[in-house]
Amino acid sequence: MIRKRHGIVPRNRFLVYGEVDTVILKKIELPNVLDEWKKLKSLVDWRIVRFGEINENENEMVQKFRHSKKKNKAIRLKSSLIQTC
Repeated sequence: MIRKRHGIVPRNRFLVYGEVDTVILKKIELPNVLDEWKKLKSLVDWRIVRFGEINENENEMVQKFRHSKKKNKAIRLKSSLIQTC
């Protein structure tokens, strides 16, 4: 009866909290990785059809941008740590 009321089925995952003489179970919903992957793949496929695949030159530009972004973030983080000391 409790299972039906709360929608609990076998293989559900729970967080368990214990306090003195009380136990609290919290049902957690884990994402379905396969469904998420299918959604992401269909989005990528749709964008490839609409915009085409990127070529090697465009890929290099993206990688350079990402690298510079990481480098700038590291510099900002380092300078903020120096200022707090």
